[in-house]
Amino acid sequence: MTAPTTAFQARLENRRLLPLAAAGGAIGTVFNLAIALIAPALIGGAVQISRPSSPLEDLPLIAVIAASIIPAFVAAAVLWLLGRLTKAPIQIFQIIAVVITVLSLFSPFGIPTTLGAQLTLCLMHIVAAASITLALSRAKA
Repeated sequence: MTAPTTAFQARLENRRLLPLAAAGGAIGTVFNLAIALIAPALIGGAVQISRPSSPLEDLPLIAVIAASIIPAFVAAAVLWLLGRLTKAPIQIFQIIAVVITVLSLFSPFGIPTTLGAQLTLCLMHIVAAASITLALSRAKA
């Protein structure tokens, strides 16, 4: 006999993880591309990033796409693993997502660029995290 499912337990529908990851990543990509294209007009200059031992450079759009799509599939793998190991994978996944998002907000402030560019990058982190987390949270059976 199986135990009844409570409000805090959710069985994952694994076959939906990859399509939901793709949808969350795509939604995040669209919004982040819009932010990346609009932000320079609002902050009075290009959004710039730096790589180790290199000068500042304008944020390439391919980086925006990759930074929105790749984490979606990593997050799907984490959620799949949580579904195999825990009884409340969605809730634990959401907590992990919030913690990682908050931690990711510190990284733009390490770039020697304008405050406007740093805040734009933080906004893009939040948009990607929210779209991915909300999409994958729909993986309940």
